[in-house]
Amino acid sequence: MSHANSSSKPDKKCKRPAPLSIRLTPEMRVQLEQWAREAGGVSLNRYVIETLFAGDAGTMSVRSSRRSMPSLDQVKLSQALALMGHMDTAHDLRSLAKSAALGCLPVTPEVDAAITAACQDMGLIKSHIMAALRVAEA
Repeated sequence: MSHANSSSKPDKKCKRPAPLSIRLTPEMRVQLEQWAREAGGVSLNRYVIETLFAGDAGTMSVRSSRRSMPSLDQVKLSQALALMGHMDTAHDLRSLAKSAALGCLPVTPEVDAAITAACQDMGLIKSHIMAALRVAEA
């Protein structure tokens, strides 16, 4: 019976290097988070690696198999697009413009209501887009 000697033991697992830690001011952190959101909502880690090593063949792509939560901007813009998709506002406004151009637009209560509804719809869309862009409405 022979015993295994110490030289036949498998090598110890190599430890991963310690993570890199950098100190950022709160303003720097906010700016970095904004840039990561603008880059498609990627994680800060992925954004920094992609930015630092852009063009290096050994880096991963910005697309991640893990989906991140949509940003507030993406949600608001999605709401605006969905709202526009469910309304016939553009068609209605084109029809009104064509009728007015032909001189056959009678101003009835229905026409007035349609114009008012179209204006309200456009105002709602504007509000959603302004909120998505984080711009205060005047």
